Amino acid sequence: MNKACIIWAGRWAKRLQKRLPAHNITNIDLLDSFQEKIDVTDYDKVIICVPTYCVQEVVDKIHRGQGQKTIISCAKGLMDNGDTACTYLTKHFQEHSKWAIYFLGGANIDDGNEVVEITKDRMLELACILKNVYAIGFGIALAKGENYAAHKLIKYFREYASLGIKDAYRADAIVSCYSDKSRNKTFGKAFAKGEKYDEATVEGLNTAKVIEKHNLFKSCPHLRKITKTITTTG
Repeated sequence: MNKACIIWAGRWAKRLQKRLPAHNITNIDLLDSFQEKIDVTDYDKVIICVPTYCVQEVVDKIHRGQGQKTIISCAKGLMDNGDTACTYLTKHFQEHSKWAIYFLGGANIDDGNEVVEITKDRMLELACILKNVYAIGFGIALAKGENYAAHKLIKYFREYASLGIKDAYRADAIVSCYSDKSRNKTFGKAFAKGEKYDEATVEGLNTAKVIEKHNLFKSCPHLRKITKTITTTG
């Protein structure tokens, strides 16, 4: 068996399907995440490509079958209990000791060609999670000018370094901060102007709420200033 599936809920999964052969992942099917039961019996690689808040619901619907499998998460957020998706998946599938849990991350390029990396390094997952929050902060900072926002970005990357995140993992954050297609940056700009924005599409906001709920990343004052700013009402 050498088959892969993407459990998906978004357009990015279809683009990802075209990029994965470069990582020797071929024969890929798309499985709708909204179906009542998701049967992955015939697949040895299962790629979960849904928003973080949907991960638990999707996993609960998976019919796993037997045999060794590789689970790859694309979720770039924190679960409600503060875990990353890979941490949650590791706990959920812990009875299957031979199952491998990977994270798929990278920078979304404007022409639709993603720079994809598949790794067990949880620092990439952390970088991809936090970049959403930092991109919101960058969008807010733009209200004071591009130079001010750029200086903020430098401070954000210092916090990346303090957490042990590699310089090579900054690409996604740079794209999220500077691309006009970034929902997180756009939300930050709208927030700074007091304008409404569809919060359901902003994964960084959900992550910020989880960070505040569990008082995470206390060593990152710039990150926590963003999370407090966007989660405090009234």
